Amino acid sequence: MEENSIKVSVIVPVYNVEKFLSRCLESLLNQTLKDIEIICINDGSTDKSLEILKTYIQQTSSPPPPSKLKIISTENKGQSAARNLGLKMARGEYIGFVDADDWVDLDFFEKLYNASKGIYDVVCTDAVSYPDGKGYITYKKRKLVYSTQEKIDAIGVPKNFSIWNKIYKTSKLKDSNILFTEGRYFEDVEFLLNVINYMSCVLAIPGKGTKYYYNKTNSLSTTRQKTEKHLCDHIWAMNYYSKFAEKYNIEIKNSYSSYVKFLGIEFLKIHHELDMVNYKLFNFIPVLTIYKK
Repeated sequence: MEENSIKVSVIVPVYNVEKFLSRCLESLLNQTLKDIEIICINDGSTDKSLEILKTYIQQTSSPPPPSKLKIISTENKGQSAARNLGLKMARGEYIGFVDADDWVDLDFFEKLYNASKGIYDVVCTDAVSYPDGKGYITYKKRKLVYSTQEKIDAIGVPKNFSIWNKIYKTSKLKDSNILFTEGRYFEDVEFLLNVINYMSCVLAIPGKGTKYYYNKTNSLSTTRQKTEKHLCDHIWAMNYYSKFAEKYNIEIKNSYSSYVKFLGIEFLKIHHELDMVNYKLFNFIPVLTIYKK
């Protein structure tokens, strides 16, 4: 596939997801948008993830044309490092992110790309959680926004800091020099806020049956789960959001709650108020209260 013909580069960090990887790859390799490349970063997997990737690339590689599936294997450095490597290698007009335990509808990237018209910096659409099928984020009408406040509202912050139900204009993203902070959880928060602020506009469109499917049963699959570090990094991420909001005069919604999972269990509830963040184990054991400055 010629570089200038690639419309979307899809970056997929892979770490020990043998149970889910085939479903993810099937949804990407069968996209109705044909001019895409799928960049899988095998982040030192110790299960059969790499074997599955190699099987798929053997099935899809038959010159000509070369496979749209690319595999890069590295030692385990974490999800941020894997995504940063994918950003470096991406050649498409737009960039999208898919977690290896998630999947998308077959027309997902075609719908986003066509909506972009090659001019809008960021395009986002609906996402649902799996297996409960609940709307993770839903857009009822088309919305094109330009101010930082409007862009932040359009993507659903603070309830939604997800990077994966969107495509980003590659030239603008690379010009920004914004990367994921490595060695942290919740790195999406910092990355997304900085990127959305840098981009000129955000277009949100109703999915109308086309969605990104977020797998709640195996969240954080590309990371090593360490409870104490999760807590510390969540505090870091929320402090970053508070400082960002103050710097750019962003209105923070009155209150909202988020959760940290361990082995699929919601063990830590984080309740955010305008002036404080309260942490509770299993939603009833108080462990920490932090007052915002």
